[in-house]
Amino acid sequence: DGIEEITLPDTITSIDDYAFADCKNLSKINMSENLITIKMNAFNKCTALDNVEFPEYLETIGGYAFANSGLTNLVLSNSVITIDYNAFSNCNKLSSVTLSKSLQKMGTEVFEDCDKITSIEIPKSLEKGDYHYFDNQYKGVFSNCSNLKEVTFERGTTRVAYGLFAGCDGIEEITLPDTITSIDDYAFADCKNLSKINMSNKLSNIGNSAFRRCQKLKSIEIPDGVTYVGVQSFEGCTKLETVHMSEKVTTIKSNTFNGCTALREINFPAGLTKIEENAFNGCKGIVSIEIPEGVTSIGNKAFCDCEALETAVLPDGLKTLGTECFRDCILLEKVTIGEGITTIPISAFRGTYIESITLPSTVTKISDYAFAECVNLKKIVIPSSVTSISATNVFSYPKKMTIYGVKGSYAQTYANEKGIAFVELVQDAITNEEYGITVIPTDGGLKPGITLRVNKINITDEIASEIDGAAVGYEIALMDGDIEVRPGSELQVVIKIPDDINGLTVKAWRMGADGAFTDANASYDPQNDTISFTANRLGIYVLSEKSGTDFTKGDLNSDGTINILDLAIMRRYLSGNESEIDMQAADLDGNGDVTILDLAIMRRYLAGNIDTL
Repeated sequence: DGIEEITLPDTITSIDDYAFADCKNLSKINMSENLITIKMNAFNKCTALDNVEFPEYLETIGGYAFANSGLTNLVLSNSVITIDYNAFSNCNKLSSVTLSKSLQKMGTEVFEDCDKITSIEIPKSLEKGDYHYFDNQYKGVFSNCSNLKEVTFERGTTRVAYGLFAGCDGIEEITLPDTITSIDDYAFADCKNLSKINMSNKLSNIGNSAFRRCQKLKSIEIPDGVTYVGVQSFEGCTKLETVHMSEKVTTIKSNTFNGCTALREINFPAGLTKIEENAFNGCKGIVSIEIPEGVTSIGNKAFCDCEALETAVLPDGLKTLGTECFRDCILLEKVTIGEGITTIPISAFRGTYIESITLPSTVTKISDYAFAECVNLKKIVIPSSVTSISATNVFSYPKKMTIYGVKGSYAQTYANEKGIAFVELVQDAITNEEYGITVIPTDGGLKPGITLRVNKINITDEIASEIDGAAVGYEIALMDGDIEVRPGSELQVVIKIPDDINGLTVKAWRMGADGAFTDANASYDPQNDTISFTANRLGIYVLSEKSGTDFTKGDLNSDGTINILDLAIMRRYLSGNESEIDMQAADLDGNGDVTILDLAIMRRYLAGNIDTL
């Protein structure tokens, strides 16, 4: 305790461990000009030492070297490369710090509990920090620096180093310069008061746990240059509400948003291919999700315990769905699963509120507890591809539900064994989207797997000679794989009118086996711009259109004059006593339909109030 001042000769290159530790009255030290290293605890608890002038060749400051000292001002020489753990921790009078321009590495808790530091500039040379996890807290270089509010970075800085600000509870807002390309692992973990961060436009990497448990962070805008967002990067950010993900992110890593209980809005990048385990576990604010095409894997518990989730759309091409993926999503009622997945895994939808669900035709197995505790489940469509349903509590309430499936399938066998109601699955309608043609069975439906094949045919001179005004033809067939099948009941055929045809004048014709055409007696629906007719079999149908010279507006009986007889025809049609009418001649206001307005126009014409129709 007696030493108050000391001068070290220039021959000294190192101050060893504990050399002046606990020298409580040491207030001044004149360092050797050739000093290279200050080792561990060298000046620990030198409480009277308030200022040190560091020599220009100093490279390393060891762990706890000046911890608990009386330093008030710290200016490191630009030769310093490394500062080890806790080197200046608990220097509770230290208010001003200037770091070396050559500094490459800082250990964990270098400035821990230095609560008078209010600002810091990080040199561009810094490559690595560190952190220590203790007592449920991440402790980085500036941990518990409760008044550190202003952080700047030397021009040209390219990274926020590993663990640099972990546990720093002073930082409230930070702006990263556009030179920064990486936020390293744990850089801002446990920054409990960080509420806003402005990210660099050139950022490409956000490391593991980079913002873990930043409990006041409300919104994150991840720049579109970012390609990697690490494991647990935003885990436990309990006030985080909105996230904009970079479109270049292809994987949402495990636990990325785990426990973000306020998260309600996030975009899924178009190039996304994988969502890993627990990625959104416990995100209680998300109401709906639509996973984009291209995602092939969703990990275990990825959306588990998302209590507000009501709808989920999973894309075609999804190959793997993790266990307990949607477990305990207690409001999840509507789920759409695209073609591709082969297994409904253990507890995948356990404890959800699903009322009805259709499994895709690629599913072959339903695992243990897949739909256990689904109190609202009433209907599940199980395809014939399913050959295995676990014996362990797949459905908790079999008496309340119905399985829909193909007759003779494993689904029917399972239903019979478990005492579950079974309904044979049929198709109510089949549509060919390319040509807008739909076939609807009028009795009993069609078995699953039947498709509608439509080929457009050329209007030959022979067809044109048979049908005046022939415009377009279709060959329509029901197919079971490569085999054409005949319907077991009468069908309703609905055809969307092509854009270049006036639906008011169109007729449908069926070609018989002898090549002759018969009128299909089609009716026009002006609201949907379709025609429909009934048929006992399919085949070749041709649509024809009257030419513009084949009618006169208002001449509904084609007698060459417009008189009271035409008015009577329109009145009977509008009252339902006439089933057919020349739509093109009767549509006087040109709105595509025949209504009371057309009747009023005709009355005015016949009364001489208007000259032409």
